[in-house]
Amino acid sequence: MLKEKKKNKKNIKVSRMQKLKEGLKPGEIIRLSYDEAFCIMFGNPEHLSILTMLLSKILQVEYEDLEGKVILTPRSVPNETVGEYLTERDVVVKIDANEEKKVLLEVNIRSGFYNSVINRNIHYLEEEAVSGIPQNSSYEDLPATLLVNFNNFSIHNNGKIFDEYLYRNEDGEILTDKRKILNINIEKCYDAWYNKDVFKGDFNSYEIDLLLLSAALWTNREEEFRKVIDNIEIDKKIKREIMEVLLRMKENADLVRRYRDYELEEERTEKGIRNEILAEGKEIGLEEGKKQKEQEMVINLYNQDVSIDIISKASGLSQEEIENIINNRKIK
Repeated sequence: MLKEKKKNKKNIKVSRMQKLKEGLKPGEIIRLSYDEAFCIMFGNPEHLSILTMLLSKILQVEYEDLEGKVILTPRSVPNETVGEYLTERDVVVKIDANEEKKVLLEVNIRSGFYNSVINRNIHYLEEEAVSGIPQNSSYEDLPATLLVNFNNFSIHNNGKIFDEYLYRNEDGEILTDKRKILNINIEKCYDAWYNKDVFKGDFNSYEIDLLLLSAALWTNREEEFRKVIDNIEIDKKIKREIMEVLLRMKENADLVRRYRDYELEEERTEKGIRNEILAEGKEIGLEEGKKQKEQEMVINLYNQDVSIDIISKASGLSQEEIENIINNRKIK
């Protein structure tokens, strides 16, 4: 009887992978950091008011100043030389105002690919820059373009939630302020909201709302999502529209299945990255141990008045490396 109870208890344990294969739990929603969900919420021409609201916070202008001027454009950039479409973005917007502006919205959720994100950002802006612009044009002739990345990681270890990049020359001088990349760490945004730090930073009202909207992208709990949205200065009609879209996604069985498949893939990717880091750490540890032994040998031989030339031949190190070890040693 006791053995039977133990057996049943063992069967109750469910792995993280098995849980992900199931549908959404009560109170759970599809995270808007999932590309397809992000596109449904912000890239649907039937809900331009939601996109317009997000852009008003990003560009720090009143909603009314953008209303009716936001135009969704194809998500892929045409390559006229080969007749193909390349580099699909999540949401691409043209703002039809006095000065035409393009805004590109991207969600990047794999925390092991910082360099690929940076390289892709530059590639996007270069494509936008050369599209229809004469060869000898100046930077001021380029169309105003803002690329916004909602990431779950920081591009650099500077601790910033909002990290803006501009075109600069080798001396650090800004070449144009018409081409910008804005990286937003949505996980830090969520933490700032959850820990009630959102109003403690040096943020203006637009940045606070953008921080809260970004935090909403990261939660997978409906109750949390509602609480975050309720703190944002937006029209009640738009809030209702956001919740309607969110709940419709939750009821879409095919979308939920694709979302679960995505989570499974992310789980496998993160596990692979962790294993790679552990293996690299062990390798670094061995390498560091080898370096320490080399340094100890060099210093011991030097203390016995062995010449640098002989130490070099014995260790295989260059004379410059040996001199660096000797100069940096701790003098007792």
